[in-house]
Amino acid sequence: MAWVIKNVATKLISVVIVGGLAFGVWTQRASLEDCAGKVKARAALGDTTDVTCKFLGSDINVPSAP
Repeated sequence: MAWVIKNVATKLISVVIVGGLAFGVWTQRASLEDCAGKVKARAALGDTTDVTCKFLGSDINVPSAP
């Protein structure tokens, strides 16, 4: 019986971890799409300043294209 409970608990923990990773990737995907939109908008206007975006809670400086 202990072996069955251990297997079920292990699978449940694995599902929670994979679900958390999937949720994290999904939220970062939206953030990266927003950042790409900012970079494209500035490039279309001819703005050569760098863009600062958030990725995993950190500010990332994206240099402009020459």
